[in-house]
Amino acid sequence: MEIMKKIIHMLIISFALMATMGMVSPAEAATAKSYQYDTSGRLQSITLPGYKITFTYDKNGNLLKRSVVKAAVTK
Repeated sequence: MEIMKKIIHMLIISFALMATMGMVSPAEAATAKSYQYDTSGRLQSITLPGYKITFTYDKNGNLLKRSVVKAAVTK
């Protein structure tokens, strides 16, 4: 059950990000480098190629804020 909740949460966040920001294609979303969770199993951050997305929740687990930071390009 816990794994299913995490999968659903990741899908919701991925689709919301793609729809609202229009900067991540489905192929890019599939190449996420890492997902970080808090001790309650809530998604804290997603690291994508070139971006880091962080999530902030209230004490009841409701999403308060989503932040997207574009990574610096290194050559």
